[in-house]
Amino acid sequence: MALLKKQLKATLKPIYLSVKRKVARSMYSYTPAELAAALKKLGLESGDTLMMHSGFDQFNGFTGGPEDVIDVVLEI
Repeated sequence: MALLKKQLKATLKPIYLSVKRKVARSMYSYTPAELAAALKKLGLESGDTLMMHSGFDQFNGFTGGPEDVIDVVLEI
């Protein structure tokens, strides 16, 4: 029974993650420009120190890539 649960989980997890990403991108997507605007709205300015988590999975819905996040932060 435990082996069956592990196999089922291994089969369903990638499907779940794929659907989750598609829903986030279709309903909650945002661009690098929108990310920059949100950071500025939070008060981030040139010369400020910013600590960021390096896991890109937290950016569900972001239409750019990891390099775009870095570019936005460095631009501000």
